[in-house]
Amino acid sequence: MTTITAGMLLRFIEAALAAAPTLLIGAVVAGVLRHLVGTERTRQLFGGETWRGQLKAWAWGMLLPVCSLGVFPIMAELRRSKVSTGSIITFALTAPLFNPLSLLYGFSLATPGMVFAFAFASLIIV
Repeated sequence: MTTITAGMLLRFIEAALAAAPTLLIGAVVAGVLRHLVGTERTRQLFGGETWRGQLKAWAWGMLLPVCSLGVFPIMAELRRSKVSTGSIITFALTAPLFNPLSLLYGFSLATPGMVFAFAFASLIIV
């Protein structure tokens, strides 16, 4: 029984250490949005209630280097800044799917046309 518990604890610590950099990047980006950009400017950056807001959130999701865990602190900050729910969901779905690191990795494995087609398809799906 102690071997199972020790193994579970070890796996939990390994997962926490693997997730720490992405959570840290997300917390840093959320801190920049809160303290340097400000609430009103954040709301402007992520648009309003229209389709343009979701398009802006999609673009910001492609630009910021966060993954599926690092997006949570940013989502909390966007919610605090009263960004529309549609824009927050669009950002949360796009950021892990496409970020600068995954784009570079995609360009190394596929042709640029395939990567851009995938990006366009993600815009339609999200």
